Amino acid sequence: MDRYLRERWERLFDQARHELEEEQCVAALTTAGMDDLVRSLERAATVYSRQEIHRLVTKLHPSLQHIQSFTAAISSAVQYNPIACLVWGGIQAVLQCACDLPSMLEDMFDLIADLNNTLPRFDIELVLYKDREELQWPLQDLYEEYMNYCTTAVRYLNRTPQRNFLAKLWTSSPQQSLQQTKDRIRKHIKTFEKEVESIHRQDVRSQNLNRIKNLDIQSPELRDEPDEGMDASPRKTVSTVSMFKNYAFVGRDRELDSLHTKFFPGDQPESQDTKQDVGNPICCVLHGLGGTGKTQTALEYTYRYREAYNAMFWLSAERDPELASSFALIALKLGLVEKDGKNDAGGKHDQIKAIQEARSWLQQTDQQWLLVFDNVEDIRDLETYLPTETKSRGSVIVTTQRPRSRQITKDFHNIELDSFDDEWGARLLFKYLERDPTDEIEDSLARETSRIVGGLPLAIATIGGYINESESSVKEFLQIMKRSSNAWTDTQHTRTKHYERTLGTVFDIALKELTEGPRNLINILAFLNPDSIPEDILLAPHDSEEVAFLSKRADLLEMIRILRRRQLVRRETSGAEPFLCIHRSLQWSIIVDLSRVHDHRWKVYHQAFVLLRRGMPMSSPIQVPEPEKWPQFERYTPQILNLRTHCLWPEPPVDLPVDFAHILSDMGTYMWHAGLVDDGSEALETAEHILDERGVREVDPLRGDILGNLGILSGFAGVSQRREGMERRLKALKIRKEVHDDIPGKKITQDDRTRLYIAESDVAYGYLQEEKFDKVEEIMERCLTQYKTWGSEDEIPYEYAKYYYLISFVRASQGSIKDAIRESRRGVELVTKSAGAEHSVTQLWKFSLANLLYHSGDMSESLRINEDVLATRRRACGEFNAFTLESYSTCGALLLLNGNVEKAVEYLDSCLERRKRSCWDREGVARAHYRYYSVLKQLGETDKAAAELKAAHTIRDQLVKECESYLRDTDPDNELAVFDQMCSMWAGRFTGKIAQR
Repeated sequence: MDRYLRERWERLFDQARHELEEEQCVAALTTAGMDDLVRSLERAATVYSRQEIHRLVTKLHPSLQHIQSFTAAISSAVQYNPIACLVWGGIQAVLQCACDLPSMLEDMFDLIADLNNTLPRFDIELVLYKDREELQWPLQDLYEEYMNYCTTAVRYLNRTPQRNFLAKLWTSSPQQSLQQTKDRIRKHIKTFEKEVESIHRQDVRSQNLNRIKNLDIQSPELRDEPDEGMDASPRKTVSTVSMFKNYAFVGRDRELDSLHTKFFPGDQPESQDTKQDVGNPICCVLHGLGGTGKTQTALEYTYRYREAYNAMFWLSAERDPELASSFALIALKLGLVEKDGKNDAGGKHDQIKAIQEARSWLQQTDQQWLLVFDNVEDIRDLETYLPTETKSRGSVIVTTQRPRSRQITKDFHNIELDSFDDEWGARLLFKYLERDPTDEIEDSLARETSRIVGGLPLAIATIGGYINESESSVKEFLQIMKRSSNAWTDTQHTRTKHYERTLGTVFDIALKELTEGPRNLINILAFLNPDSIPEDILLAPHDSEEVAFLSKRADLLEMIRILRRRQLVRRETSGAEPFLCIHRSLQWSIIVDLSRVHDHRWKVYHQAFVLLRRGMPMSSPIQVPEPEKWPQFERYTPQILNLRTHCLWPEPPVDLPVDFAHILSDMGTYMWHAGLVDDGSEALETAEHILDERGVREVDPLRGDILGNLGILSGFAGVSQRREGMERRLKALKIRKEVHDDIPGKKITQDDRTRLYIAESDVAYGYLQEEKFDKVEEIMERCLTQYKTWGSEDEIPYEYAKYYYLISFVRASQGSIKDAIRESRRGVELVTKSAGAEHSVTQLWKFSLANLLYHSGDMSESLRINEDVLATRRRACGEFNAFTLESYSTCGALLLLNGNVEKAVEYLDSCLERRKRSCWDREGVARAHYRYYSVLKQLGETDKAAAELKAAHTIRDQLVKECESYLRDTDPDNELAVFDQMCSMWAGRFTGKIAQR
């Protein structure tokens, strides 16, 4: 059985079973068939003294024949009896609950009988088409609808009479729900019957062909003599491919190779000796979101592998009249019908005749041929045209937006076409600009442009056309796009060569058929993280009217299924939990559309906010590491950040409430712990702006929290944000002092005192960046006095860990390197106890310990710890995190000093390559370039070394000009010292006051 089918059966079964268990319908889980159901109802008649149940069972019995047929079909399809048995259990649960409600008993029996009679009898289909998997999809839909009705009815009946009245105010009654369920079941039955008819046609066609073969009949229409349109030479290709080759085409080599390998599995694909046996043609379906380049990939295949075929036919398959017309042209091209006169494939009768002639030729020829069915809506529409058994190697390419098309040939393959990554997206953009990037900066901007539109080829092509038409640059377009929706709107409706549709048309077509529920859902998804939206966060609390349509898992899964069928979302189930993805270009298109009506945009924002607010954890009021909350922060932070972005862009922004500022503030501590410096700073600046817009007073605890975290994040950036970071820390301290002083003495809590001294130690961190160690010592000794009144090192390990961390640098600056290392090791022990060995704060403490070990002369131990920190950061923070890149850079520098030049090259090359995909501060990038220069210089690679030095000096000169006051005391002849002083102390320094031993 297909993996997707099996997984869906299991999911539907588990969901229904879980819902019955929640309603405590234990007996339903052991009901195995009609006999068990009848016995349980007869027992209920005795227990509840309800003799009318016997009459109702007799009345129900005829409809149970439909259930017997239904469950037999399920058992035959899935080969796992409990899934089918749960249908009987669902009926048992509904009727058992109804027995306790005299006023509803007969009504519920009648409703179940009515529902049962809606189901078809599956007996004939079971005998004829027992193993056909394509019948399982509608069968699953029927199963899902039936079980959903049963569980809904059980929940309704289990409410007390007093609550039933209130329930009717917000949910449908079983009678109302029944009609809706019956309507959906009838729709699924039509799908089922259509599938049966399709299978029947295939079987009849196959039987007729077998009769022809057995009778050895060779019809004149099936002749294999090349006509005037068909050259006998195997290298002369007859073709109806009318589109010119797309010389802007880039990439897709893997998909093109995959196509050709499937069509020609031999080592010499063009050789007549490698032909496969007579049988069905090989069919490959290219599927993906509109605009991913399915048509262009198929077109490129026809040009790249033209020599492998004697005939190629391009068929426009979006609408049936176009498909019939283009298929009839095959006969005209081959000379099977006359070009002039009665049989010119023009009239309806003549067109049918031409289609028959073309199909017969494809079945009987020994020539190699290719059919391309472009833009197919329903793959079943091809059955009229597609040859079944062929003498030659028949190859078929289908392009469609529909995922997982059902199999229509014996040798059948689905190939998903995804969007480009940043590199290929940038290459495509410059193809359309008809030039190469002017420098690395422009290439980086092109990559960013590709990333913003999710690498969608159609979006990139239209952007290229827009830039050419407006005579602007990549940088100018990107700036306009970030400031305003106008560039995106104009681009959406810009036509470009090689594409028939504009970007806006592609999305309009994809969205127009959605009903209210799925459309509301995809609007919400557009506000969230397009790459990964955990499915569970979309389930709404039952008391939230704004998102009531998402309160039932069954309804949510049905809406997701509809969106998946339209290729609007992708559902991934390979990880620990299922999650959804939405293409970035589609996301932008929806956001721009919503921005046209402010109230509608606000409504969708609020729906997304309600879903996120209930699951987002609150951070510690005293900012201690909370590793147990990291999984929840990791799930929700990307969603909150995207919600923020799409509330601010395009203008005018959504008027965000103070509640949203609270959520952004809660993320602040996690953001700096996780090394998400740029994202964290932007989020907290938005929170501060919300407080300003809402008139929140200056001396407000929330404002103090926001400024404190902004000060910490500024410290990671280096010299460019050193002054601003210190100002924020001092302002946060001032606010917390005033808030603390306003609290009556008897009401001051330990948390209030801790928060005040957190602000004190935050200021000490700021002085650490400036190497003002006397002030660091003064503040931290004052903090230590307080810590001792609060508890021991074992009781408040994180506060003491901060003391030892900061004071270790003070001792190093005083020349007491052994004391510094001892204090640093104690800090690592305590922070490990508080946060855990894997936490990024623990890794920061260890990274600084390794820096002090370098200054002590213990190079090997310093390198060992740094490599251990790098491995942990790669695992915990990711390859492209700023913390990880700093570790790569530091390890490379230490390896050079240890004489391992080859490995130093490897680390620094990895560092600078990865930084292209990250948001690393300019200071760290400049120092990494300088370190790489030093390595390449030692290797004698002068040209590459000169390029790295130039890159380092360019950034250095900018920063020296911007931050002259912080760098004036640094010896300009000591280049390493300049680069060190530009960087944060948290990034490690090989020079400076801590190096003076």
